[in-house]
Amino acid sequence: IVSVNEYLVIKDEIYKNLGVNLNKNILRLEKINLPKNELHSKQVGFKSYPFKGNDFITNASISIDSLKGKFVLLDFWAVWCIPCIEEMPNFKELYDKIDKSKFEIIGIVGDSPSSSLKKMIDKHAINWPQILSDDTNKIKETFKIHEYPTTFLLNPEGVIVAKNIRGKELENKILSLINQQ
Repeated sequence: IVSVNEYLVIKDEIYKNLGVNLNKNILRLEKINLPKNELHSKQVGFKSYPFKGNDFITNASISIDSLKGKFVLLDFWAVWCIPCIEEMPNFKELYDKIDKSKFEIIGIVGDSPSSSLKKMIDKHAINWPQILSDDTNKIKETFKIHEYPTTFLLNPEGVIVAKNIRGKELENKILSLINQQ
């Protein structure tokens, strides 16, 4: 499924989905005259949306540009999301196992109070960067996140190579990509 304002590739041409005209029952498309590597989306094969925020614990600035050269897992989650919390031990094991010069996890926490995030970080010994998506950085809104957990795996150039993979599948994918370099 391609959402409104996302892209379709048809015979090497890129089109933006403008939605369906219900009166005429037709799909409206706009031809895009930019190469794929200049378009931002949350679709596999496209560059990730740019973002910038501060690490919740250290206050260090984190941006898509500061992560170039590494595989990056963007993990959109919330403190009340049970499947998100259940995945934390897998992320912790993966994060402790893989060389940080080649791989990084960035937690992007939405719809959660900062006091609850601090408790979750302490309780689950989360040791990878967390950014609280808020009214200032609007990361959750930029990525149009409507459900948790949502993950995006980016290659070292910032292109999305996988979405919503978890557990062993995630670990196998990352190890395979790192070993191909």
